[in-house]
Amino acid sequence: MQINSSPEDTTQPVKHAWLIALVNLFLVAALTLGHASKSRVLLNWRFLIDFDGDQPFQSRVLIFMIANAVSRFHSLSNRGISLLFMGIDFLSTIVAVVFLWMAWWSMGRRGGSLLTLFFLFWWQLFATFVVSSYNNYYYPYDMSSLAFMAIGLWMVVSRQPLWALLALSVPAMMNRETWVVVPFFYLAFNWPASRQVWRDFGLLLAACVAVKLIISACLGASSDDMVSLYHVPGFLRLYYNFAFIWLGPEYRPTANVFFAFGGAWVLLLLKDKADVRLRRMMLTFIPFFLGMMVVGNLSEIRIFTEFIPLMALLLTNKLSVPAGKAEPASTLLA
Repeated sequence: MQINSSPEDTTQPVKHAWLIALVNLFLVAALTLGHASKSRVLLNWRFLIDFDGDQPFQSRVLIFMIANAVSRFHSLSNRGISLLFMGIDFLSTIVAVVFLWMAWWSMGRRGGSLLTLFFLFWWQLFATFVVSSYNNYYYPYDMSSLAFMAIGLWMVVSRQPLWALLALSVPAMMNRETWVVVPFFYLAFNWPASRQVWRDFGLLLAACVAVKLIISACLGASSDDMVSLYHVPGFLRLYYNFAFIWLGPEYRPTANVFFAFGGAWVLLLLKDKADVRLRRMMLTFIPFFLGMMVVGNLSEIRIFTEFIPLMALLLTNKLSVPAGKAEPASTLLA
């Protein structure tokens, strides 16, 4: 499967930017509604907004701080809380779309068709939050996490100043701790790493850890509170994640992990090449996946959301480059 990557083809969709933007806006609205309506389990957000909720959900404080601030000016009913979260979802997804577009542009628009990029992006999002029904919980920080990751991806590929990444690390880590993969994106994109890159990586990682520790200290939470190794008491997540292999048929839905990324991960098996920097960045998914085997439900495929912008950009680039003809990294910086 190949897509012509000539300059004429890669720039042509930009001439219809208003139409692309309108379609994306429609898809943002559809995803926002679908995400809220298809989620079968809703937690008691009022406890979390009042900072009385259990860990580890309460450690993702950013959205709950926003809701708490809003409630001080205007009392929020349960419906009001839902509408506020949907509004945050809507705005966050718009931000994600804009910065994914900017990341594609920063790659010199040699990364394949913009239409291919958005098709892959939306395919993965709808597959994750609307089509997948098993363990499809609703969390108000999912879309904001997607937005932060899209911004972080753009910052890395466009080589934004380190101070900007450091500054963004604070609200991003307050939103969800999976932002910690961004320092590794930075290291992988700039590999082989110079002393300066290693120093920058260390600062980014230290900032992430510092924010997490400060949140834990402020909430008075122990390490056992912040991370649970159990799916339910006495049932390790590691065992649960592979229950479809040796337990009864009622556990077959735990194989939902293979539908992560909407199945688009299969395209990674194609022999066509892609920008080596993007491929290195995607390698960070391996330790992420191994970690989630222990502390997360792999069948709850929303946990892979952070990698969707990178996956869309990588696959778009991969599908546009004929086998054996990957462009040198230096030309992609032009």
